Amino acid sequence: MLRRADGQVEELRSKGAILGVFPDAGLGSTRFTLHPGDALPLHTDGVTEAHPSQSAADPFGEDRPADLPTTCRDLDAAQIVQRISGAVLDFCHHNTADDIALLILRVPPAPRH
Repeated sequence: MLRRADGQVEELRSKGAILGVFPDAGLGSTRFTLHPGDALPLHTDGVTEAHPSQSAADPFGEDRPADLPTTCRDLDAAQIVQRISGAVLDFCHHNTADDIALLILRVPPAPRH
């Protein structure tokens, strides 16, 4: 989910299999431009598959990570990582069953005069 500087969120999709599982992942590409103030959070499946307990059926899912960029408008990349990882760790009570990796691509906002 690409969060634009104005707060708008765009969903970016491309086709392909899971990396590292199949010899030919059949990856596609998606072109877009990051502008000043834009942020693109990327994460592993450990984020979407986090569960509050071993017996819980509902994972963190796709919707929660999709909603988080809207709450990160004025945050820098490190703060966005803290916001997202904090939400995931709170959700699963700091008991992760899988690795959680986050990468935030953020263009610093244009200076205000």
